[in-house]
Amino acid sequence: MQDERVTVTVTRVLRLACCMSWAMVGCGDLPAGGSENPGVADSTAEGTYTDPETRAVYDLNPNRRVVFGKASVQATESRALPGDTTEVRSAVNASGTDMDWTGQVQTQIVECVSRAKTGNISIGCTVSPEYVLVGGGAEDVWGGAGAMLWESRPQDYDDSFSGRTWLASSKDHQIAANHVLHVWAVGLKIKRGNGTFLTHDELKSHITYVRVTSEADHHPTSGCSFFDPKLLIGGGARSNWQATGGAGQLLTESRPWYNYMWGAWSAKAKDHFISNPATLDAYCIGIDKDVEDVHLFIDFASTWADPAPGAVTTVPSEVTPPSSEMSAVACYGGQAGWGGAGRMLYRMSPADNDVTKYTASSKDHVEADSGLMAAFVTRITSGILY
Repeated sequence: MQDERVTVTVTRVLRLACCMSWAMVGCGDLPAGGSENPGVADSTAEGTYTDPETRAVYDLNPNRRVVFGKASVQATESRALPGDTTEVRSAVNASGTDMDWTGQVQTQIVECVSRAKTGNISIGCTVSPEYVLVGGGAEDVWGGAGAMLWESRPQDYDDSFSGRTWLASSKDHQIAANHVLHVWAVGLKIKRGNGTFLTHDELKSHITYVRVTSEADHHPTSGCSFFDPKLLIGGGARSNWQATGGAGQLLTESRPWYNYMWGAWSAKAKDHFISNPATLDAYCIGIDKDVEDVHLFIDFASTWADPAPGAVTTVPSEVTPPSSEMSAVACYGGQAGWGGAGRMLYRMSPADNDVTKYTASSKDHVEADSGLMAAFVTRITSGILY
C-alpha cells in the first residue's frame, strides 16, 4: 500500500495592490449550544447538533478553547491515541484576539477537538457570543491508512442560523483508521471610530451567507461569488455523499479566488475507487465593504508545492514582516491536485506553532498519486491602504 502526504505552510501575506476592489462571498454557521433544536444559541457548552436537512449529528464544542498568540507563546501537547498512535502538536495556548494594524478589526480563533475513533467524525465549533463567524478550518490527525476531510464549512446559508459555528467532518475510507478531528472557527468583531464595538446582531446584518449546490457527479464541482461592494471573506465545502448511503466522497478543493471586481469560493470533491456520485455544496461568506464608519479590505495569500508519489513533502514557512502584522486571519483553504487515482485534503488550518500562519495538507490513499498542492488564507483589515 502506498500513502503519501504533503503539507504546505505560510504566514499571513497582505496583497495591497489587489485588495482595493475585491468582492466577497458568504458561508453558513451553526446554532451554538447543547441542544438538537436548530436555531438555539446559548453558551459555548458541549452538546450535540442535528442538521435539520440531513439529520446528521455533530458533537458541539468538544474540548473547546480559544487559541491565539505568537509563536513565542506556545505549548506542546502529546496525546496517546488508540492503536499505538501518538499525536504530538505544538499549539498556541493563550486567550486573546488577533487584530489588524488599526485595532478596528479583531478576530477570535476557537479550536475544538474530537475523541479518537474509526469511521466518520463530525463536530461543530462555536465562537464567543460577541463575535460573528467569518471562517474556519479543519485538520484530521490520523494513523494507519489515514482519514480525510469531506466537510469544512459554516452552518449558515441563506442568512439563516446564528452566525457563530463552523462544522467539519472527516472519515477513513475502505480501511479503518484511528483518527482525531480538530476544527477551528474564526469570529470577527469591528470597532467603530468612536471606540465602541458593533454588537453581534449589528455586525451580522452586514454579513451574507450563501450556499450553491452542484449536480451529482463522481467528481463534483461547485462555487459561489460576490461582487463589489460585497467582499468575499470566507467559504467552505461539504460533500453530500451521506444522502446516497454510499462509500463516500472526499474533498479535493476548498479555496478562494479573487480578481479586481469579485471574489469567489471554489469547492471540489471525488469518490475514491468505489463509485459514489453525489452533490457538493460550496459556501460563501460576504461582508459589506463599508461597515458604518469602517472601510474594510480583504486579501488572500497562497503557497504551492508539487509532491511526488510515495514521498513526504513540506514547504517551509515564509515570514514576510511587516505586512504580517497588517491584517487579521479570516478563513483557511486548500487545493489538492491529482492525476491518477487521486489525492484528497486532510488539513486546512492554522499552522501548528503559530496561528498567524496557515497550512494545508493532502494525501493519496491506497494507490500513489501526485499533483500540485496549495494552501490558502483570507485576511481582513481596515483603513486606507496605499
